[in-house]
Amino acid sequence: MYLDEIDLRMLSLLLKNSRIPYRRLAKELGIGESTVYTRINRLIKAGVLKSFTVSLDYSKLGYATEAVLEIKPYPQYIAQVKTSLKKLPFVVEASLLTGDYPIMVTIVVRNNDELASKIDEVARIDGVADINIKYVLERITTKEKSKLISALLKGKS
Repeated sequence: MYLDEIDLRMLSLLLKNSRIPYRRLAKELGIGESTVYTRINRLIKAGVLKSFTVSLDYSKLGYATEAVLEIKPYPQYIAQVKTSLKKLPFVVEASLLTGDYPIMVTIVVRNNDELASKIDEVARIDGVADINIKYVLERITTKEKSKLISALLKGKS
């Protein structure tokens, strides 16, 4: 899908604040409010905009322990393991990768005791052969996707 400069600027503004009113978007972009509405709907229908969401600091909610689990399922169980992981509320992100441990999940919990319990829960999923556990000591950066949009606006990729 072709995105012009206005589309990219609009996405950048939405990434910074997904609750920004259409009227303010229109003013920032120098276009009409109905044009903003039309463009956002086009981006939604094309699948470019998947959701309007918030970013949470889990530690402020009492979930101070974060870990990354590299999961090695038996090959014939990959789909089943993926389905099971999607149902776990403490899994905040999951990805399918290449390599010996093709599933990576990030989990957040209150403390180390809860972490041990949740790791055991993941290990009991049918088809899980092995798990590597990485404790997150410090989050260096988060999903700064607006930087990608800014780079696209400048003609870089």
